Amino acid sequence: MLTTQQQATAKHAEILVRGLARVGIVALVDEATGYQSKRAKDELAKILEAYVNEEYRKWVRKFPEVFFEELYKLHSWDFRPGNHNHPGYVGKFINQYVYDALPDGVLEGLREVNPKNSSGNRTRRHHQHLTEEQGLSHLEDQIKETVTLMKLADSKKQFHASFNKLHPTNPEQFELDLNLD
Repeated sequence: MLTTQQQATAKHAEILVRGLARVGIVALVDEATGYQSKRAKDELAKILEAYVNEEYRKWVRKFPEVFFEELYKLHSWDFRPGNHNHPGYVGKFINQYVYDALPDGVLEGLREVNPKNSSGNRTRRHHQHLTEEQGLSHLEDQIKETVTLMKLADSKKQFHASFNKLHPTNPEQFELDLNLD
C-alpha cells in the first residue's frame, strides 16, 4: 500500500513512462523499417543546433537539492543540505543518467563547446551551453524523471533497472511483450 505522497510520485512516474514509451516505440519502428538510415545526414547538426549553444549563459542552479539528496540516499552517503562539494562520481552519474538521456550527440557536443582545461576541469557547467527553448526544457524534464526514479527506488540496482526500462541502451535488448491472445 502506497502512502499519499508515494501515490502522487507513482502517478508522475506513470505519466513519464507512458510518454517515454511512446517515443521509444517510434524509435523502434524507425529502426525496424530502416527509416533511421534514410534520415538526413545533417540530422545530428540539427539536433546540436536545437540543443547546444557555443555561447554560454550566466550560471543558474539547475539541479535541485532533492536531486542530490536522493542520489546520496541511493548510495547510503551522508547528505548535508547546502553542501555543494560532491564526490567526483556525482558528475559521472549526472552525465550517465541525465545528459546521456538527451538525444544522441548532445553530450558530445557539450563536451566540445565546454572542454576541460589544463587542470582536467571544465570552466563552466554543461547546462550553461544548452539552448533556452529545447535544451534546457529537455534537461529539466530529465532531471525530474531521474529524481522520480530515485525516489521510487530502494537500491542502486532497482534505480538502474527502472532507468534502463525507460532508456534502453541497446534497442535490440528491449523486449516488447505483445500479448496477442
